[in-house]
Amino acid sequence: MSTNEFSMRAESPPKHPGRVLSDDYLRPMGISVQRAADRVGVARQTMSNFVNGHTSLSVNMALAVSREFGETAEEWFHLQTVWDVWKARQATQVETKSSNSSDSR
Repeated sequence: MSTNEFSMRAESPPKHPGRVLSDDYLRPMGISVQRAADRVGVARQTMSNFVNGHTSLSVNMALAVSREFGETAEEWFHLQTVWDVWKARQATQVETKSSNSSDSR
């Protein structure tokens, strides 16, 4: 196994930007999902889906989260990009493993 393959395997998953918002901002500040949604200007369910990692960061959400909780919209998008790349790598690895096992038959 190459060093690159090893590092990808050993790589722990990054945090989804919604989890970062929840763990690093909302919880320490004692802010509920409803209150965060109100501050950002989205429905409670939208905020809930985001902080639980079920939806991606939109441009409008990045701007609003940046305005209300700090960091720049670009920094929030960087977190989303890191998450998306990690998820794509995981999917590619699964597809490659599946393809390799069917090739060996």
